[in-house]
Order: sequence, then structure tokens, then C-alpha cells
Amino acid sequence: LRVVAGRTVATIDRATGMLVGLGAGGEELLAAPLQPNFWRPVTDNDYGANLQKDMAFWRHAGRDAKALRPPAVSSRGPGSVTVETELAIGLAGAKLALSYEISERGVLVAAKWKPVSAQGPSVVLSGGVAFLRAKEANRHIDVEGPKLRARWKDQGDWQRLTISDPTSATGQPL
Repeated sequence: LRVVAGRTVATIDRATGMLVGLGAGGEELLAAPLQPNFWRPVTDNDYGANLQKDMAFWRHAGRDAKALRPPAVSSRGPGSVTVETELAIGLAGAKLALSYEISERGVLVAAKWKPVSAQGPSVVLSGGVAFLRAKEANRHIDVEGPKLRARWKDQGDWQRLTISDPTSATGQPL
């Protein structure tokens, strides 16, 4: 899908919903498609909590996103067009709504995250991590053998539960 607005030329892939080209005055500005990114560089604390492995399914979630419908085009007035699409993110049913407002001034990209539910995913994913949390803010439940106690602002590795199924790959619904 190619949209021209003055000197701005935006190209959106109909199959993926991604902005794959952006030109101004005849010059291409994108070296690669614009993709949502859910990953950040790993920190020392992440390594300590093994998050580089436990959350690895997010590393390519944007690249692997699938368009749920072809882009829809609507006019925003003279010289301005909006292109909207929605992407499926991951296997739990989350969605990302994308909107590209294209005018001669450039392209405004907006995104809205749509989790499966307001409380988070309703599907448990293999490799997911959970912490036991008390009802009171900043209290975490500590289970050590037969002892159960609450600690203030203390979310240690002993409280971390990794939910997994040996027959399911990490990130797959259980």
C-alpha cells in the first residue's frame, strides 16, 4: 500500500501491516521495516534472575507479529490519510493496534497495546514467571520449606515460580 502526501511517500506492507518504506523528497529514509519492539538489552539483574532465557519469546515478538486484517485507509482531511491495522503478538492472543497518520509533514505512528484481558493473559505460557504477592502493597510471600511468611519489598529469587511443561516450548500455551 503506497500513500503519497506532498513530498512524503509511505509504503505499508498489506500482509504484515508494517511500515516498510518512508521517503521524503525522493530519498528513502528507512533501512528496514519499522517493527514493534518488546525487547531491551539485558542487564546484570536480568542475568541474575535468568530473564534473558525466561522472557526470550519477547525478543522477536515484533518481527514475528502477524497482521489480523489488511490495512484500512481513511481520509483525515485535505492532505492527510490514516492507515490502521491490527497485529497478533505472541501465542496468547495479545494484539497491537497500529495507526499511521500520513501527511506532507511526515508519518505519525501510534500504537495501542491490547492484552488478552485487563488483568493480563488468561492463558498460562510455558516458561512464564510468577511471584507470590500478598494483598498489601510491596509485600511478597516467602515460602521456605514448611515456613510461610511475608516480607517487605523483598522479591528474591526464592519467591520466583517458573511455570513450565516439559512437552511445551517456552512461550507456548499450557
